[in-house]
Amino acid sequence: MKRLIPTLLVLIAFIACKEKTPYIQHHELIGIWDCIGDCEGDYEFYEEEGKYSFYLFSGQRMYDSGTWELHRNRITLNYSMRDTAIYPIQFRGDTLVFGKNEMLLVPAHMSSDEDEDCSLGYLPDGFLGIDFSNPQSEGFSWNYQTEDSSSEVAQIEGFSIETDVVLHGNYSPLADACHTIAEYLRTLGYESDMYNTSEIVSGYRKGNCVVLLWPERGGFDPEDDVDTEDNVDTKDDVDAVDDVDADPSGEMILKVLYGKLDK
Repeated sequence: MKRLIPTLLVLIAFIACKEKTPYIQHHELIGIWDCIGDCEGDYEFYEEEGKYSFYLFSGQRMYDSGTWELHRNRITLNYSMRDTAIYPIQFRGDTLVFGKNEMLLVPAHMSSDEDEDCSLGYLPDGFLGIDFSNPQSEGFSWNYQTEDSSSEVAQIEGFSIETDVVLHGNYSPLADACHTIAEYLRTLGYESDMYNTSEIVSGYRKGNCVVLLWPERGGFDPEDDVDTEDNVDTKDDVDAVDDVDADPSGEMILKVLYGKLDK
């Protein structure tokens, strides 16, 4: 009996310790995570309509995506372009540890405006079914309001990516692409900018980071349109382009210009 009591005490203590180990919850993983260890890139875990998905990206390039399942302290990553991977995971402070230090991730923190590089994350490569070109250096004009409420034009030394949009007798495909990109920009914290928005061009701003959605086609220049309107990214607004061509067909280039406003 004397030997049984210490054994029971050890067993109770062991069970109590196990019960104090918290299970990881889905909401703890949702967000963008930067790689600081042996992993291919950064991850974004998110939930959409009850489905848990992720993107794997590095700098300007997304190169995989998939879904994830979480059971207690074990995560299953169902990649789109490679084999499924299963890891036990744990938190060490702010660091998310996969397996035996196989991947180490830390939460991505928003930089200040001064340090923000104004990149668009993984957007350029297959985001939501849209295929973009590689980023190229390109300058563009940006209208802004000064402290005395006067309007000025700044020249942005930024970048551009573009995608081809096939028109089928109307501008709905262009409207859909603009709407998809606009929704993504809003998830990054961008808001519509009335000083750079017309019936054709859509401008968005987050701090000093700026983005223009710019459709192009031979002989068509968005700067010819000077009327300023809000919410151009909606389908009805982009369909207003129908006035330019009663029966549009062929391809149109949708260019995304982005950079930093040094003002």
